[in-house]
Amino acid sequence: MKKLITKKNINDYLIEDEKEFYVDNSMIISPGVKDILRNKGIVIIYGNRKENCSKNSAVCKEVTSLDEEEKSDGKLRITRAITSLLTQEFKITDAEMIEEITSRVLNRIEK
Repeated sequence: MKKLITKKNINDYLIEDEKEFYVDNSMIISPGVKDILRNKGIVIIYGNRKENCSKNSAVCKEVTSLDEEEKSDGKLRITRAITSLLTQEFKITDAEMIEEITSRVLNRIEK
């Protein structure tokens, strides 16, 4: 079952001083939440978080520091850039569409 992120529960998912909000396939964010995030200068990224983070965030995933991963993983940087471009410039918010477009771009780059 998908989790609905609303104005009432958004603070349960935010991480202090984070400028990115990760939305995975199990989440649905309301338009009001998008407005709140935009007003706070927080970028919505569709995909799983891959960094250590605050204990009190419901969206935290384990793994390693994203900064270290980004330095060594060009694919991750490209994925984040594509996601940011699609969400900010083209206003695409459908997670499946973003994943499909990103996958196609990455496949094309690898050829």
